[in-house]
Amino acid sequence: FIFEVTGAPDKIDAFIGLMRPLGLVDVSRTGVVAIARGPEAM
Repeated sequence: FIFEVTGAPDKIDAFIGLMRPLGLVDVSRTGVVAIARGPEAM
């Protein structure tokens, strides 16, 4: 399975903690990601 998780770092850490006993193999974290918002389309 592949999961994409977004949220506060402590919530993501909790999710990872829950998945480890189930055989979590690998984790890739991007850190903070931002998307610009405004009146003009990108």
